[in-house]
Amino acid sequence: MMALVMEHFTSTNVSLVVAAVLLAAGALHALPGPTLHRQAKEMGMPAWFIMCAGILMLGSSVTWFMSPALGVYAVALCMGGSVATAAKMPKPMQRPGGLVASNATLAAAIWALHERMGGLTLVTGVICSVAYIAGIAGRLYVPTHPLAIKLFGSLSGKAKEDHSEEIASTRIAKKEKLVDAPVGGTPSREGDAKENNAPVRKRVASPEPPRGKLVEANVSS
Repeated sequence: MMALVMEHFTSTNVSLVVAAVLLAAGALHALPGPTLHRQAKEMGMPAWFIMCAGILMLGSSVTWFMSPALGVYAVALCMGGSVATAAKMPKPMQRPGGLVASNATLAAAIWALHERMGGLTLVTGVICSVAYIAGIAGRLYVPTHPLAIKLFGSLSGKAKEDHSEEIASTRIAKKEKLVDAPVGGTPSREGDAKENNAPVRKRVASPEPPRGKLVEANVSS
């Protein structure tokens, strides 16, 4: 069994696996709809940022497949962001798997490139490290950056959803006001006084004149 595994454990196959992982993850993150917003809720991230990360992964997959010497930097950038995402997952049980998978994918890409080129230069290692750190920084600072929100905030339809939620809440408030209002359509004075925390002033009927005086007035008339 081990011999069979080692027979297929080649730089070409590992490179294809790296490309497939980036392609699958990028397609999952870039696909709009309920799945995207479910991921945003589980990861505690804006949906538009997840979509942008998915598009970046798709581009990195193609770049890695076409030119591994250049694509390794894109892989390092994506995996840096993936590591930071895994470290900030709301559920602690989900963090180790993401950290291991992200670093393993980057290690596999570096190993495959090393086998193909017969070694790596110091410049390649430095650029990979810078890209890795840039991916971490991008995950930490871009989702809350005002300029990024202004440019990409509407990609996932978030503005549309917020507008529909605002309309729905307004309709509910109007229905509650209609239910609380009296039948005649005009609120009572006591209700207004209660809402304004003012004391209620009751009307006092004017005193009627004595019946004797009323009879005398009628006779005289």
